[in-house]
Parts: sequence; structure tokens; C-alpha cells
Amino acid sequence: MKRCGRLHGCYVGGGKVLQFIRCSFLSVACWTFWLSSYAVADPVTLTLPDGNFSVSGEFIDFDGSFYKIDTEFGLLTMAGDTVICTGLPCPLIEDIIQRVVFSGDKVLGQALLLPLIKRFANTRGYNIESFTLENSVEELHFSKPEYNQTMAVFRMSFNSTSEGISKIIDGNADFSMARRAVMDLEKKLLNANFGPKSTAPRRSKVIGWERLQIRAENNNKASLLSTENLISMTSGSPALWPLKNGVQLPVFIDGLDESVMALRQQLEQPTMSKTERPQGVNTPGILSVSHLWQGAKNEIQVVTSCEEVSNQPTEKKGDANPLRVPIYLIASPKKLAPIARDFWSFLMSLEAQKLVQDLGFESRTPLEVKFDGSAGIILKSVLNTDADMRADDLRNAIQSLLGYSRLSVSFRFLEGSQVLDETSQSNLGYLVNLFLSGRYDGREVIFAGFSDSQGSSEGNLQISLDRARAVRATINTMLAEKKVGQLQFQAIGLGEGLPTVCNNSDWGQYQNRRVEVWIK
Repeated sequence: MKRCGRLHGCYVGGGKVLQFIRCSFLSVACWTFWLSSYAVADPVTLTLPDGNFSVSGEFIDFDGSFYKIDTEFGLLTMAGDTVICTGLPCPLIEDIIQRVVFSGDKVLGQALLLPLIKRFANTRGYNIESFTLENSVEELHFSKPEYNQTMAVFRMSFNSTSEGISKIIDGNADFSMARRAVMDLEKKLLNANFGPKSTAPRRSKVIGWERLQIRAENNNKASLLSTENLISMTSGSPALWPLKNGVQLPVFIDGLDESVMALRQQLEQPTMSKTERPQGVNTPGILSVSHLWQGAKNEIQVVTSCEEVSNQPTEKKGDANPLRVPIYLIASPKKLAPIARDFWSFLMSLEAQKLVQDLGFESRTPLEVKFDGSAGIILKSVLNTDADMRADDLRNAIQSLLGYSRLSVSFRFLEGSQVLDETSQSNLGYLVNLFLSGRYDGREVIFAGFSDSQGSSEGNLQISLDRARAVRATINTMLAEKKVGQLQFQAIGLGEGLPTVCNNSDWGQYQNRRVEVWIK
């Protein structure tokens, strides 16, 4: 019996609606008849590419990702990209090509995402052939030597963060590179299109960080700006900034929209359209924000302690810094192809994160900062300590952690809760990968919880301990899912001790609500 061929009289045109409906019905009927006929009469065989294993049975279903066949051993499900299907009921090869669409920020797409995709292909044994289509759209065709055919197509259609998220919302992209988190309006649209679980934290992954720059006009020779000043300037109303000649000018934040949005999100401010510069305002009061810089302007350093000191301790990777902004990869809520899910997991691997670092971005690869009584961490903590903080809290924190090293992997929480933010959700998976790699085998691990200064000292000690225990429990659960038993991690709560920045702003309080990982 032959497969359904071209149906007689099924060329539709000139508004022949009834003819179209008739042809559609006949096509579905023919396909159903063909499937049912061969599913019963003809078995299929699923074979590994190396030929070392094969299994035969009655064809049940292929959903574009997995085969289901009824064998002598019972119902069997196998991934379509790991086996070769032979037999009449097998779908045509062009029907099982996995297609993945990437959109979002063009600069990050070319500089970061594309190299990560190529490294992923290399680690999985794929060959890649590149094709350039119209409007600078690029396609990468994945194949393996043993198949001698295209198995997956990754399409790169980059534009901007906002347009990329819009394509996710419309269902026209699987992933989007983003310089900022999804905003409230975008979350509402996602929920409307895909349901209430479409904006779960697992749909957004931080794959690295980059540093924003703030610059002033050349005739403004100021070099330092406190975090508090920056918060005031980005709040939507102009601030006054005294210049060295004693003249006060209004200060406005200017720059690329995506950079301004990313800065406002880092400062825990509602995202709003950037303030337009009023006509006639002198340019020395204009500050420009950008993730890339062209032109010679005076760079402004942001001071994050409560006091504007000229000799700040050098910022370490992972320290609180409003100019250190995350790079997001946002995944569509729709079902992803197996190769897309594999790439999503690959991004948290040690190899992927090493490449992020090699490409000039800040990766998740942790640094260790030894806490041995040196001035760095203690000095910053003393400078940032509130006047009413109990000396016992600071003393207890120092005594508990002396001799340990702090990892540049931390977890931060929404106010008054044990709910992790989006960046911290990604940190969970990466930390689990670090433990599985054996990097910290044989070493003591402490999850140390800290709080902001709001509320009572006793209450802050308890909530910081609860947060540390919550992170520890989540890590142990994730390790158990990977067939690794619970490890002996210690959890302690240190309350308001060792603040990283002062608590006089929402941003500062957010930075201090954290769980850190300390090792010895």
C-alpha cells in the first residue's frame, strides 16, 4: 500500500472555502487511515546510531520529540534524536527536525549566545553548517556524521530585548537574550497567553553579568557618585549635583533605553520611561548610562558604602554593585524541543561558564575570598553598620566565619520572605553542578544567612537562619534528584551582621537580605 498521495481536486483558490474544507478532511482521514493500517500491520525498529542496540514493536505515536512503540517488553518511549527509525510507519525525516528560534538583544546574541551555541554543539558531537537568510537572519543546521542529515535548526533573529520578549509573548521565539528582567506588563501578557505558570522563575536564567558605565560630559570633572545619589537621580525627578566650581545644575540620567531599565531594576525602582532632558539645561549635569561606550567622556565611579570614602576596598566579583547587571536568557513557556532543553541545561555547566568568562563577561565561576581578619570585608561591614545595630551581631558574625572563604555565589530574597529572586533561582542549579563536579569534596560548607536592619534584632536572626536552612534544604533536594544523598552542610543565621552596603535604601536592604556560601 502506498502512502496518501496528492488528493484529486484539492487545489484551492479563488475563495473555494468548501473545497478547502473537503480537502482538509480528506487529508486528515487519509493520514489517519495510513497510520492505523501500518501501525497494526507493520512494525518499526528503533536503532541506536552505533547499531549496538535495537528494539522493534508496534508504532503507537511520535509527538515530534519522542517515539512510543508497543514492544514485547511493554510500552517503550525513546527520544527521536537518539535513535534511527526504520519501517513504513516511521514519520518522514523532515517531520522530525527540531527547530529552535532565538531572538532578543543583537549585541549579546552575537557576542555571547552564538559562541555558547557553537560550544554546545561541539560538546554534543554535532556538526554545524551556517546559512544567512534575508534581513541578516542566520540559521545553524545541526547534524551528526552517523545520521548524514539535518537533525535540528537554530534560527537567530536578533533585534532588541523588548522585541525579543514580545516574540516570546506571541509564541514566535523559543529563547530571548535580554539585558533586563521581564517587566510587570510583559508578565501579564505572558500569563494571558500561556497561563499563570508562564512567568515562573525557572523560565528566566542568568547566564552571566556585564558592567554598566556612567559618564559625564568632559567639562564635569566629578569622579565619585554615591549609591544614594544615583537612586535619587533615577527616581524620575531631577536631582541637584554640586560641581567643583560651586555651581549647582540639575542632573538627569540619559543613555540607551535598555541600559537605563537595567539600572533601575538593579536599584529596586519601578521601571519607567527615562526622564527627558528639559530644553535649555546645561550639559554638565547630564549623566549617560551604557553597556557599551563610544566617545571620550568622564567616567563616574559609584561608591556603595554609607560614607563617600576616596579609597574604597577593591570591588570583588559578586559584591554589591548597582552597575553590575545580569544578562538573562528567557525561555518560552511553550514546550521546547529536546535539543533546546539540553542547551538550556548546558548553560549552567562549568564548560559553558568558563566560555562566558573567556568572552569578557562575568561568569558564575566562583571566586573565593578568604575571611582571615584582613581589613577588606570587616572595614566595609563597619562602614555600613547602622548606629543601632547590636555589637554582638557583628562580633558573632566575625567569630563564626574566621578562617572560612566566601564564595561569589549568593542568594537574595524578596522582602520579608523566603522567596528567591530570579538570579538566585539560577544560582541553585549552578551550585548543585559545582558540588557534583567534586570541586569542594572534603571541605566544610556553611550556608550563612543575613538580614537587613528592618525589624527587631531577634526577628532578623531568626529569619536569616530560616533563609539559610531553606537554601540548604533546596540544594539537598536537588542533589537527591540526581541520586546524590544529603551532604552535611551547616546552616547559620547571623542577622544584621556583616552588611555589604548600608540599609538606608530599598536597594541596600535588598543586597543585605542574602544567604552566602562559605567554605573551609
